Amino acid sequence: MNTRHELAGRVYLGIGMRMMAALCFVAMAGLVKAADALPTGQILFARSFVIVPVLFVSLAFRGQLQSLKTKRPDGHLVRSILGCGALGFWFVALRYLPLTDVTAILYLTPILNVILAMLVLKETVGIWRGTAVIVGIVGVLIIMLPKLSGSYDTAALIGIACCLGNAICFSFSLIQIRQLSGTESPTSIVFYFSFFSSLMALATMPFGWLWPDPLQWLMLIGIGALGGLGQLLLTACYKYAPISLIAPFEYSTLLWATLIGMFFFGEHPSASTFAGAALIIAAGIVVARREHRLGRQRLAEETPTP
Repeated sequence: MNTRHELAGRVYLGIGMRMMAALCFVAMAGLVKAADALPTGQILFARSFVIVPVLFVSLAFRGQLQSLKTKRPDGHLVRSILGCGALGFWFVALRYLPLTDVTAILYLTPILNVILAMLVLKETVGIWRGTAVIVGIVGVLIIMLPKLSGSYDTAALIGIACCLGNAICFSFSLIQIRQLSGTESPTSIVFYFSFFSSLMALATMPFGWLWPDPLQWLMLIGIGALGGLGQLLLTACYKYAPISLIAPFEYSTLLWATLIGMFFFGEHPSASTFAGAALIIAAGIVVARREHRLGRQRLAEETPTP
């Protein structure tokens, strides 16, 4: 009985961590949107750099600097380029679209993974995943078509393009993370991503960084702290509950984005946003469950019978 309670407690802890990670990322996005007077490269530097010294000092204090040893510096660099691109596209999209719309469209990432698997890896996509892809695309169209008319069509197009750029970079980044996970620790993946991303963002300084005022300094520090905390919570939550159980709670970001958008930016999501988001979320859950089932089947096939 105690074992069952302990197991349930671990699962609830994992779910709680995932929802807190979602809140951290959306709150960070809200600060990015509020700090739009600053260049994107400067905001990206703040997002990436703050966690680097904190993580290094923490590991040094615990005598765990050896966890940063790597056999794949080239792999970390590629992952960082892709991750930095994903963050950059995300931050620019927030300048042109409401927070809730950006959050909903970015749910397209797992659906895009299926398309990339079909086109790049030549995987066979069955009826369930194929239908989910179509439903997800329809959901995006429902969200965006009302915004592509009127005086804001150019801004909406830029925002949509950046959301798609984020989804593409993030999808390839996930593939790279899976490859790195075979030899690298989660700590080293987070650390080197933040380190290389900081260097790439720092290279944009000659293109017009601004000296922040006191409020902007606080926002930049908050962006870095929330992004780093969200990353750590996201990494840790999977130690307590399986991915298939935690994955649906990723969509709690829509709740946080709606509340933050309403209270801090005066954004009121339309019915089309919620309708489209519902379709994208349903498609994403179908894809996640099918991927989990296919993964278990592949594992069973690869495991030799006694």
